[in-house]
Formats: sequence, C-alpha cells, structure tokens
Amino acid sequence: MFIQYFKNKIFKIANKNSSLVLAPEQDEKTAKLKADIFVFSIRSETPAPDKSFIIDMPGECDIKGIFIHGFNFFGKNLAYLINTENITLCALGRLEKELDDQQIEKLDVVDVLILDISKLSLALKILKQIEPKMVIPVSSKKQNLKNFLDEVRVEPREIIGKLNLKKKDLFDEKMEVVLFK
Repeated sequence: MFIQYFKNKIFKIANKNSSLVLAPEQDEKTAKLKADIFVFSIRSETPAPDKSFIIDMPGECDIKGIFIHGFNFFGKNLAYLINTENITLCALGRLEKELDDQQIEKLDVVDVLILDISKLSLALKILKQIEPKMVIPVSSKKQNLKNFLDEVRVEPREIIGKLNLKKKDLFDEKMEVVLFK
C-alpha cells in the first residue's frame, strides 16, 4: 500500500492495481487528481471526474482490490475503513464526539488511523479508544501537530512524498506516528 498526502487533508492510497483519493469533500483540488475511486467524508452532488467511482455515503463496496466500508458516525460527516493488501486504514473525518462502544466494535482492528487533530483532547481520547498500530495526524495548524506530539510522546517518522507500507512494517507493541512533509 502506498499513502501520499496532498495538503488540505487529502490523501491518495494505492495498491498495485488501483488508487483511491480520500478527501473531506469534492472541490477544485480533488478534481485535479486522478484515481479509480474518490472517497469523500461529506456527500457531494458533483459528478466523478473521468469515469471514476465516487463513494460519499455509508455502505460497503469492493473495487479493484480495495474494500471500503463507510459509516455515518458524526451526522453528515462519514468515517471510512479502507482495506487493501491486508492493511486496514481508518479515516474518521471531522471529529465531533468520542466513539461509543458500538462504533468501536464496527471498526474492529485498525492498522493505520488518519486522525484530524484540530480538536486535540477529543483526538487523543479517540486515539486511545482505537489503539492503531500507526497514526497519521492531520491539521492545518503546525501548533496542533506540535501539541499532539508532546502528548503522545512518540518520535515521529517523517515522510517526504509517499509512504510505502507493508503489513510486516506495522508493529504490535508500540504505535508509530507518521508525519508527511
């Protein structure tokens, strides 16, 4: 699995056969990107670019070796589990409240968590609830990232470009923090 960050909380996730863009909502920035699948946290009425497949509602689908399960955890904002190459990635979108036991159960085991840390105390509580093997914190403010790193007390791995991730790279004993530059 490859993970690439494009600013504004936009990620591209790819396996050998296909690619997926994960973004809060469809806009001019995502329209410029190319992928087989576009996954948005907020429902969009705009058509998919270039015959791509858009996912912006709860449900399950399997497209070209990428399994996607969307959940309506936070009102209009959707959360997603994305599984490819035996790695489960979770993107919760904009956080509004702690997860309840039923929501945690739906997520099951999360290898990689993309976590919006704009609401730091809430993000830290959810991080403890999910206990991923790897977390990718995202925020539009550098101070939020600094505060997050101070709280979790884990030396981050800084990535320039793409993160090439294999299941064997994920450690069970301690969580890894990845920062995209």
